[in-house]
Amino acid sequence: MEVWYVDPGSTAGSPDGTTGHPYLSLQAALVAKCNKTFTEAIQIRCRTTGDKPADTTRVTDDALTQFVASAEYPLTICADTGHRASTFWDPTKYRLFPAYSTQAGTAILISEAYVRLDGLQIGISSQTAAAEIVYWSGASGVMSGCLVRGTNDTTYLTRGVSIIVGLTIIKSLFYALGTISAIVKNHGNSTFYNCTFIGGGGNLGVDINDGTCVAKNCYAGGSTNDYWVEAGHSLARTTCASSDATSGSVGLCSKPVNAANFKSVTTDDEDYAIPDVGSALYHAGTDTSTEDPPLDFTTDINGSTYYATTRSVGCDEFASRLVLVLRG
Repeated sequence: MEVWYVDPGSTAGSPDGTTGHPYLSLQAALVAKCNKTFTEAIQIRCRTTGDKPADTTRVTDDALTQFVASAEYPLTICADTGHRASTFWDPTKYRLFPAYSTQAGTAILISEAYVRLDGLQIGISSQTAAAEIVYWSGASGVMSGCLVRGTNDTTYLTRGVSIIVGLTIIKSLFYALGTISAIVKNHGNSTFYNCTFIGGGGNLGVDINDGTCVAKNCYAGGSTNDYWVEAGHSLARTTCASSDATSGSVGLCSKPVNAANFKSVTTDDEDYAIPDVGSALYHAGTDTSTEDPPLDFTTDINGSTYYATTRSVGCDEFASRLVLVLRG
């Protein structure tokens, strides 16, 4: 496997993708190392050091005409050790955080097949028009353990992810997506497991525009209208929760975005970890560890191991656990 590094805080100079001389942006690494037919798996590891600046260069693979990954040789773009996304935005870790420049793929556009995003923080620092933060039109894609956040804009449409041909999203978090939004706009056959989708009072939550889709252990809330929208298409839900009264699974409707269900819902100080005391989402889900990869995951967005039989709903298993040690 080829392994290349990205670090927008590097001062080493002469970037070549090695650990000592990383590229200064993910886009630079893609252009330099992925415009070819893959003969082995490629992994791009992202971190930020020094003053810990963000990666402010928009990412797109649509100009890489020789990009040919495969099921055997995929491209994995992941957070380096210590930089994985969590239940809150962390400015000390790697984050892809460009200013607004275009609607489709405002932060990242993926048009090639067999791409995997793992553990990345992805957002936009400004918005001057409609934004689709992640735009995914490549086949056989997987998004795992990622955090996608918007600007809480109240003027323009904002989507966390627009899916064109189907996508697998597991243990990921989407929030701060403004008041005119669909958190997810889906086309094609997609799968959503243990994700947390938080709107900003927008029109829709997860909008299944077409395709045959499956959702398990997911939470959708904070929108003004419908949180799980099938619109005549197929969406099979298992132990999925919503903050409205009708679109969640039995027993998991009317679960609001509040401080009882999440650690913090304060604007600009959000933390969507699940408290293990008082949250209606705690251990309300279904074990999926025996399903086919990549749906057999056993850890949450923070790396905590899920409970053996009944896991929590959303991207987090629990925020904290008090352990009492008796000393004699």
